[in-house]
Amino acid sequence: MKSLAVTRIVHDRKSAVRAYDLWPRVRKTLWLWYQRYRQRRQLARLAPEMLKDIGISRSDALQESKKPFWQR
Repeated sequence: MKSLAVTRIVHDRKSAVRAYDLWPRVRKTLWLWYQRYRQRRQLARLAPEMLKDIGISRSDALQESKKPFWQR
């Protein structure tokens, strides 16, 4: 039978490993959110000719640019 102290140490190590494994996912999510924010801001600034070239109307571009960064 394990002692309570040993059980706590093992549990704390497992929690630390899970937290360490979580960091790359958090970093990736933050980077994705930043990219969405930046791209939507740039989309809102495009000239009508550029929007026409990529097949997006001004209203579609503005609608997309108003989305919060966490939404797809």
